[in-house]
Amino acid sequence: MKCGGGVIGSDQEGLARTPNLDNLCHEGDLSLMATMNVSLPDEMRSYVESQVATGYFANASDFVRHLIRMDSEEGRGRLRELIAEGDRGGISDLTFDEIIAQARESKKSRAA
Repeated sequence: MKCGGGVIGSDQEGLARTPNLDNLCHEGDLSLMATMNVSLPDEMRSYVESQVATGYFANASDFVRHLIRMDSEEGRGRLRELIAEGDRGGISDLTFDEIIAQARESKKSRAA
């Protein structure tokens, strides 16, 4: 279900945007929200801005809330599975450079 949308009013270019539908999908977000400042490298900031530009998210905060929801709802389970798999794998005799070289080779063969 798509839960993004814009905010009522106008964006930086003065264009009208659609009502924010996110709160309709996530009723827990209706409570008072705290403000948090986050520092990001330029590349990550550009990525966040590109996600907002799709129109799926109302703003950067909407996108960050989506990521947190995804992590808390389903991401943690998958992350725990991957960590457990790594723990079961043991310690490698390969050097870091050898592991990276193997990963690059594997990627090339999958792309072919």
